Parts: sequence; C-alpha cells; structure tokens
Amino acid sequence: MKKAIITFVILFCISLFTTIVSFAVCGGELIKTGIDYGIEQYREFKAEESFNNVNEMIKTA
Repeated sequence: MKKAIITFVILFCISLFTTIVSFAVCGGELIKTGIDYGIEQYREFKAEESFNNVNEMIKTA
C-alpha cells in the first residue's frame, strides 16, 4: 500500500509540473496573441470611427 501511495504522489507531481509548464508556455502565447489582436481591432475601429464621423462631415460641408 505504501508503494502505491508513493507512486501515486510521484505521478501526481509529474502531472502537476507538466500542467503548470504547459499553461505557462501556451498561456503566454495566447495572451500575447490576444493583445496583438485587440490592438489591431482597436486601430481598425478608430479608423472606421473617423471615417464615419457624421459631425465631421457636417462641419466640412
């Protein structure tokens, strides 16, 4: 029984370590990609907003 518990604890620790490393590597890439995408979308939104600004069109007309 003692060997089974030791084996379980060792395998659990290895699994936990692998999970943490995986989240650190993949999570960092996902956050980086998300930030880049968000910046791109914000720039497109600002460009579209200035293009469709009705008040500016009225002032210039």
